[in-house]
Amino acid sequence: MGCAALAACSGDAGTLAVSGTVEIREVRIAPLSPGRLVRLLKDEGDTVHRGDTLAVLEQPGLDALVAQQRARSEAATARTAEIQAAEADSQRAARDVARARPLRESGVLAPQQFETLQSAAAAAAARLQGCGRPCGSHKPPVRD
Repeated sequence: MGCAALAACSGDAGTLAVSGTVEIREVRIAPLSPGRLVRLLKDEGDTVHRGDTLAVLEQPGLDALVAQQRARSEAATARTAEIQAAEADSQRAARDVARARPLRESGVLAPQQFETLQSAAAAAAARLQGCGRPCGSHKPPVRD
């Protein structure tokens, strides 16, 4: 008779279905980052679900840290643009000298004009090197 009653309560052999209330007395929670409690949104006994906000924390200094990191990012962006501009100027000046060399050798370009181009190329290469990036292939042209 005990087997018959047990079989009547269960849909599957080995599975027991029951209904009721589960009461949890204590749950430990912790914030992902430290801070001071500003507002408590849930009280003891409230129903909560996964993802619910239980409390609001204040993190002193966080705004200053975010502002500092933004300033660093903006400075790095400006520095990158400065280096790219110096590199482009150096490449352009080196190409100008390379194009002018045959003209100077054939007498079409005056020596003073060629020296002006060489000086501009040397200044552009120096600016690039001053940006903290080695000149590499953008060395100042050798004066003839």
